[in-house]
Amino acid sequence: MKDRMKRLTQACDKHGAQAALILDSAGMRYFSGFTGEGCLVVSADKQVLITDSRYTEVAQKQAPLYDVRDFGAGKYHKAIAQAARDAGGAKLLVEGENISHHDYEAIKKADAELELISVSGLGAQLRIKKDAGEIALMKKAAQITDQCLEYALSISKPGMTELELAAELYYYLATRHQSEKAFPFIVASGVNGSMPHAEPGENRFAPGDMVTLDFGAEYMGYKSDMTRTYSIGRPGEKMREIYGIVLEAQTAAEESLKPGMKCADVDAVARDIITGAGYGDNFGHGLGHGVGLLIHESPRLSRYSEDILEPGMMVTVEPGIYLPGVGGVRIENTCLITENGYETLFKADKKMVIL
Repeated sequence: MKDRMKRLTQACDKHGAQAALILDSAGMRYFSGFTGEGCLVVSADKQVLITDSRYTEVAQKQAPLYDVRDFGAGKYHKAIAQAARDAGGAKLLVEGENISHHDYEAIKKADAELELISVSGLGAQLRIKKDAGEIALMKKAAQITDQCLEYALSISKPGMTELELAAELYYYLATRHQSEKAFPFIVASGVNGSMPHAEPGENRFAPGDMVTLDFGAEYMGYKSDMTRTYSIGRPGEKMREIYGIVLEAQTAAEESLKPGMKCADVDAVARDIITGAGYGDNFGHGLGHGVGLLIHESPRLSRYSEDILEPGMMVTVEPGIYLPGVGGVRIENTCLITENGYETLFKADKKMVIL
């Protein structure tokens, strides 16, 4: 934790600020261990956690390095301004994407001489490479997710609804692994598979349907993200065709992962295969994204990304083909960038499963 705070204060120095204001839940957890509501004010010599009476006791337990303060009713913004002053500065670094206009103006009103320096993506860049502890937690989340897939395959059958499968998996995670879902699961069967982010509904699995299951477990705050597409009985020829193309694209892109690789070039590996097969217009989203305390983090694997892979980064590789009125296929693994290449977190096979 001290190393993380040191890197944060170094970022303050870079931007000419004496302290940083952390408002988002992922940032608070990363820099303090605190999982409640509030904010942090961090400088080289002072670390303040501002919250209310609902969370003061848990804050003291979770964030022992911090001066925990109950801001009191109606005094939240004054407490932030005071903490900034106590941290020894008149310049406070804030993440532009995590502060509302109201909060920005209210802090300025509380201390007119306090200068707020807005930057973008500060926390995301500091969290972009995972340390050994984070990697261990994410591997545990992945292990749970592998087991959750096995359970999903064991209970999926004709007549089951998308909502029923999602509910069964949420219950399985809670009762068998004392784990939570990493995000609301995507369960898309039959023609619904053409919608990359379809919400589970009352559609019932029918013989020949492909089911896209995009899901993951959360372990001690860290997420995992997997997608598998499987079939309820033998699928049609078109779905078998696009499954093979997506599998080829996913495998090739995953195997291209290594330090120094441009994220846009990884995207191109998968996209070129899908485009060459005649389905380029049916793969609209980016190839993948970072994962950690949030399900979508930096870096981004897309045509437009300027990110370059480095050891310690954790990324998804998830190409898909989506055919309106027919269905869709997506296959996804989460991978760790290592010193010499990559490591896939999941053990689950990517070959087509026919139930």
